[in-house]
Amino acid sequence: MDITEQFPKDAEILQEAIIEIPRRDVALLLETGYLLIEFQRLKEAEEVFLGVCALLPKSDAPYIALGNLYFSQSEFEKALNCHKKATELRPESALAHAHMAECLFSLFKETEAVAAIEKALSLEPDGVNADFAKNLLDMHEAGIWNKFRDMFGKKK
Repeated sequence: MDITEQFPKDAEILQEAIIEIPRRDVALLLETGYLLIEFQRLKEAEEVFLGVCALLPKSDAPYIALGNLYFSQSEFEKALNCHKKATELRPESALAHAHMAECLFSLFKETEAVAAIEKALSLEPDGVNADFAKNLLDMHEAGIWNKFRDMFGKKK
């Protein structure tokens, strides 16, 4: 998926930025953050994503990116907070709801996770984001999240 697909095409969000910034530049900043993650430069990636959050306080995309960074570090509560913020900013974002479900499963909050998946699928029944949500649900139904719980010593 092209990084610009994660950023809404609505010019409205860009107009509400604290400075004028072209959509492509925002996408490049987000991609830079993801590359920093790949190179294990996690603090710098966090700084990039926090910077984009500050530049575009009404956009969900940088919060999703920041949440993904925290998730990759097993900081599930912090990741969940970012994805919740993304859903508050853009309630119609199936991607944000699916990522929220992933965090909730990782926190062993199955009922809330399934509800988040159902929300994601109601918003986008087909496509890449729907596939992600369906895969999370398949993992749940196959008991994979329970295996994680067992590995990390959590009780049901």
